[in-house]
Amino acid sequence: MKKKILIILSSIFMFLNLELQAAPFSYYQVLGVSQTATDREIINAFRKLSLKYHPDKNAGNKEVEEKYKEITVAYTVLSNP
Repeated sequence: MKKKILIILSSIFMFLNLELQAAPFSYYQVLGVSQTATDREIINAFRKLSLKYHPDKNAGNKEVEEKYKEITVAYTVLSNP
């Protein structure tokens, strides 16, 4: 019984660890910048994309609204180290 619990906990930890390691890379991809991007490059990419995907410019388009939310989350995470 203990061995099964240990295996399950180990699997969960491995899954969570992989998710945590993969998460920051996707934020860079969302903004279209490299992982070595400077703060200025991140800000510029956010501004460019937020203008393109802003809900006010694309009223009623749910896909664009979701993209804007992704961009905002990515910028928030990357701008707060």
